[in-house]
Amino acid sequence: MPRRWLRCEDMGAEMKRLKITTLDKGWHDKDEVLLHAAFQLLADFVEEEQPDKIVDWNADELHKSVWEEITGLYKWWTKTRPKRRSPLDDKKLKQPPFSTLPVEFLHKKQGFQAADGGCARVGMTCNSRSLSTMVATCRPKSVK
Repeated sequence: MPRRWLRCEDMGAEMKRLKITTLDKGWHDKDEVLLHAAFQLLADFVEEEQPDKIVDWNADELHKSVWEEITGLYKWWTKTRPKRRSPLDDKKLKQPPFSTLPVEFLHKKQGFQAADGGCARVGMTCNSRSLSTMVATCRPKSVK
C-alpha cells in the first residue's frame, strides 16, 4: 500500500491556524514569534470569546486576580505597547541615552569575578569582555 500524507479531514479533525496580526511578513526569530503568538491568543480570547460575559470574575479572590491579570496584559499589549516610542527613532539624537558601565563593574554586579583575562563565577567559566557575550558564553566548568 503506498504511503500518503494524512490530512486533517482524514482524521475528522479541523485544521487550526493562528493568524498573528502584530507581526509583519518576513523572517522573525522564534522568541519574537512566541511572544506575539501568546499575546495573539490572549487578544483572541478576550475579543472573540468574550469571557467577561461568560465567567463570573467576581466569584472569589482568585477569579478577580486572574481577570485583573488578563485585562492588564490585554490592555498593555493592545493599547500601551503600540504607543511606545524608542529613543532611537529621534533623528536629531546623536547618541542613544543609554549609560554604559565598565565590564568589570557588570561582572561584579552579576556575581562574576575577574580571572585569567575574563571572569569566573562559582561553577562557571567565561573568557568574555562584554556582558552580552559573557551571558551567552558562560558555561559550567568541566569536571575533571
